[in-house]
Formats: sequence, structure tokens, C-alpha cells
Amino acid sequence: MTKLGKYELLEELGRGGYGTVYRARETVLDVKRAVKVLHPALISDPEFIERFRREAKFAARIEHPHIVPVYELDEVGGSYFLVMKYMPGGSLKELIANDGRLSFERALEITRQISEALDFAHNQPEQLIHRDVKPGNVLFEESGNARLSDFGFAKALSGTRSA
Repeated sequence: MTKLGKYELLEELGRGGYGTVYRARETVLDVKRAVKVLHPALISDPEFIERFRREAKFAARIEHPHIVPVYELDEVGGSYFLVMKYMPGGSLKELIANDGRLSFERALEITRQISEALDFAHNQPEQLIHRDVKPGNVLFEESGNARLSDFGFAKALSGTRSA
């Protein structure tokens, strides 16, 4: 598969529990994006698709400097996919594998940034809980800014919050 709607899939970036992520080019605006295509086995479950749509909508409403933005959720020819900001700096998992132990200062800065993202998500009306925070879901911009990705395992809690 090299084309999915208006997205040209350029290379596989990784695989996870929900799908495969590709570096892609949005052909209309000619910009790089990350496209997560759901595993075919998952799309046969209408309940899963509805939950995924609901959670994608929550994630798309979150605007925070340390959360990877979600731009689009679509289906083309039976393939469901999510479009996000492309993060050229790779993941924390890759950084540790390539560079080894981080300096205390860098580890503290990454922890601060991701903590801010989680605090922001938890304080939304939907009370998003990520449920899959791990080095592979911490991605970096070219500048080194850390952003949390993959709210696919998020759980929107309903009801009122206790003080």
C-alpha cells in the first residue's frame, strides 16, 4: 500500500497494538504527516471502531505543546486511519537505544514535559487517562521538544470529578 486517500505512505515508522504508523506526505498541501492505519483484524468489530472514533475525537480536541496533535480520522476502502503531526526526532525508546543513558538534566526535562501533557489531559472535561505511557509513545520534534503520542489506549472517564 503506497497511497491512502490524499496520503502517500512513504515508510513504516513502527507497529503497535492498534496499527502501523507511516511517515506520509499529504498530497494536497504537500506536508509530512504520520498516518496510523488500524490493523485489519480490528476493523471487523463495530464496537472497537466506535470506541476508536470517540477516543480520536477526544485526542483531536487536545491542544498542548507536549501532546502530538491529531488532525484527521478517516476511512478509505475499508482502511481506517488516524493522521497526526509527523515527529522527525523519533521516540524516547530509539533515543535510549541509540545514545544510551540520558543525562539527569535531559531525563528531568523530558519527564517535566510529559508530566505537563498528562496533567493537561487528565484535567479535560473528558478526564483522559493515557494508559500506555512508555518510551515508544514519547516522540520528539526536530527541536528536541517531547510530545506524548498514542491516546489509542486512553479512557474517557464520565461523571464528575471528586475534589
